Amino acid sequence: MHKSSLTTVILIDRLIHSATLSIFSRSHYASFTLRFLTIIVLALMPYVVTAQSYHEKILGKWKSNDNNLIVEVYKMGKEFRGKIIWFSDNDDKSQPMLVRLDSKNPDIHLRNRKLIGLEVLKGLYFNEKYNEWQNGLIYDASKGKNWNAKAWLTKEGILNVRGFWHVDWLGQNLSFRRI
Repeated sequence: MHKSSLTTVILIDRLIHSATLSIFSRSHYASFTLRFLTIIVLALMPYVVTAQSYHEKILGKWKSNDNNLIVEVYKMGKEFRGKIIWFSDNDDKSQPMLVRLDSKNPDIHLRNRKLIGLEVLKGLYFNEKYNEWQNGLIYDASKGKNWNAKAWLTKEGILNVRGFWHVDWLGQNLSFRRI
């Protein structure tokens, strides 16, 4: 248990003890039982909060292991999405990052969208059973193609995103580290 959590438990225990002395002044057993149960509940709270918020660990800014892309993952309702916030434009200095468009999009009406701010990951929902985000779509702007997607975190905190065609063994992984 963290030192701050222990300090909080002790402080709350003292407050409860003071309150229970006046309420249960005749019954030391009732006072002890109430204090004991409160301490148990408060001691377990950090673990409950951690378990509930694991699905949100994907939120934030992630840089690709190739150091050529930064994506921000955010949540809309229960759905997790990602957008491009930076990419390397070293491949073509005549077209700086801020002016590049989604020129390979198969929908002619969407080809004027800027790549910066473009939503490239959507539809991901956390699956508690598999401890991963599933049922998403990832957009590859370099080819103008959408792929099925899923994502998971490694024990080292690396975000892996797999783009695939219908079945996940027909695909490719992208790895990101939190920044």
